[in-house]
Amino acid sequence: MMSKKQLEMILARLAVFERPRLKLEQYSTDAGNAAFLVHHAAVCGDVKDKIIVDLGAGTGILALGTLFYSPAEVHLVDTDREALDIARENLKQLQQEFSLPHQNVFFHCVDVQKFYRKGHTVIMNPPFGKFRKGIDRLFLSKAFSISDVIHTFTNTGSQPFVEAFAREHGFCITHHQDREMMLPHSFKHHSRRLFRQKVDYYRLEKVMKKASS
Repeated sequence: MMSKKQLEMILARLAVFERPRLKLEQYSTDAGNAAFLVHHAAVCGDVKDKIIVDLGAGTGILALGTLFYSPAEVHLVDTDREALDIARENLKQLQQEFSLPHQNVFFHCVDVQKFYRKGHTVIMNPPFGKFRKGIDRLFLSKAFSISDVIHTFTNTGSQPFVEAFAREHGFCITHHQDREMMLPHSFKHHSRRLFRQKVDYYRLEKVMKKASS
């Protein structure tokens, strides 16, 4: 299995948003956190031979990272066609360098609420709802409806909400870790070239109901 450090070095070379859109909260996931999430998903057995769905895939750093761990299919879902075009170019770059399979990678330019393809595992770094109130709930709700396992970043301090919302949808938290996201200067209100954003990481899994005797 490829190490987390090796994956981080590869993902760090991928192209990111050229013109990020504030209303979509298009912050690029840094390579370190992307490698952490993808590698941990692989270690948990949530990638190999699984159907992977990346909701709000952006330029593809999470979804494309899973290709190094032999998924059955990978689906990138985003409303921004330009972001998905960058993701396609990133895929071409990885294919040229590492001879990765491409026939199992699918791009969907659609609102996540209109995506209904079932998968085994959802991976995502969704909008946190700073500019579109409730958008984080919409992403989680969709993830709950189409998968059995979710690996996601959320806004820091969200554990009470995530626990309650997951329980409401028949899921439970199996892993939680406090993380720091390294965010580049992307918008006019950013005063520093690079700043740290505290986030939470969660692995959520559907609770299997016991068969009645």
